[in-house]
Amino acid sequence: MPVAKLVDNPEGTAEAYEAVRARIGLEQPVGSILHVAGPGPNWGFRLIELWESREEAERFIRECLRPAFEAAGVPGPFSPPQFWTVHNVMMWGN
Repeated sequence: MPVAKLVDNPEGTAEAYEAVRARIGLEQPVGSILHVAGPGPNWGFRLIELWESREEAERFIRECLRPAFEAAGVPGPFSPPQFWTVHNVMMWGN
């Protein structure tokens, strides 16, 4: 069942995001459907993702994301990601 994931990182910046992303690469992770990132509404950096399952998202965090944060020397978010079950997804063309 698809899940959405929200991460707010109050200490996050575009530079930190790019440093971590460079370590991960641009290949689509297994189970990933959508990834959106940008400045948070009041501070830091926010990520919203859509995954085929929570297990796939957590595997990516464990096996790829945390090591990339460590390798880039960037502190990770202070709080765990928020997950919720997706009822519907609508994506329109460009």
